[in-house]
Amino acid sequence: MKRTIIITGGNTGLGYSCAGYIAGSSNDYTIMIACRNVQKGNKAAEKLKEKTGNPNIYVLELNLASFASVRKFKEDYCKGGYPPLYGIVCNAGVHQHGRLKYTEDGIEEAFGVNHLGHFLLVNLLLQNMENDGRVVFVTSDTHDSDKIQFHDAGRLAYPEKFGCAEDGYPVSKLCNILCTYEMARRLKGQGKKHITVNAFNPGFMPDTGLPKALPPILNILIPALISVYAVCIGTYSNSRRSGKALAEMMVGKTYENKTGIYNDRGKIKESSRASYDKKAAVQLWVESAEMAGLKNEETICGIKS
Repeated sequence: MKRTIIITGGNTGLGYSCAGYIAGSSNDYTIMIACRNVQKGNKAAEKLKEKTGNPNIYVLELNLASFASVRKFKEDYCKGGYPPLYGIVCNAGVHQHGRLKYTEDGIEEAFGVNHLGHFLLVNLLLQNMENDGRVVFVTSDTHDSDKIQFHDAGRLAYPEKFGCAEDGYPVSKLCNILCTYEMARRLKGQGKKHITVNAFNPGFMPDTGLPKALPPILNILIPALISVYAVCIGTYSNSRRSGKALAEMMVGKTYENKTGIYNDRGKIKESSRASYDKKAAVQLWVESAEMAGLKNEETICGIKS
């Protein structure tokens, strides 16, 4: 059966590794690499075609820091005549270091890209997905701390307005999980399609793009120190190992009927206590829909509480 799987940030790191495993498993899978830089995406697609022998690998521009770009991606994808949409891997993300940065829509970058961009993308595409389709949100074990809580989307989107100075990355990753559980609940309730939605933690992967975001001197010291620490506390991984586990979540039979779960590098576990706060999940959903301009008729999940 011919199927398409969209992988955001599939041109590098974890997303590239995941794309390789899926593409190499069967030519029935069409891989759509969704990324900001089409030129880099095309180079990655050619390498994947050569590596896997699967010619069905394509690239479309997607800037998750722009709601307009997300909507254009949806339009371009739907016009492309690709095989039926089976899965979406929400992998792309940014990790802030230093001063605050903002998206094209004026929203703090980590929250805007890691959560809001993916929230809008998936909701817009759910109606195009096959029955028995799958969605996976890539999160992080940095969400798992009693200090990481969700209060309201406004504080995350406009931190300077509310006098917030904390790192937005861990909370954006908590939002990925809250969104996962809420979307899974809403899809169960809509009764039209059976689509699973799960969260995946790849662990700390020093071979991905994270070190590039650090200042030069820290680029050398921090990854090495964190790698040792990650090994000691059991969070260490690499893009090859985690990419395979992520691909399994998307196409493996083990996860056919599992929804609303948290997968830590191939093992189903419990996420943080804060991630199971149903009231917070609903609040995040409603506020995210308003910020992203998502209309009720654009999603099969609804936008109300």
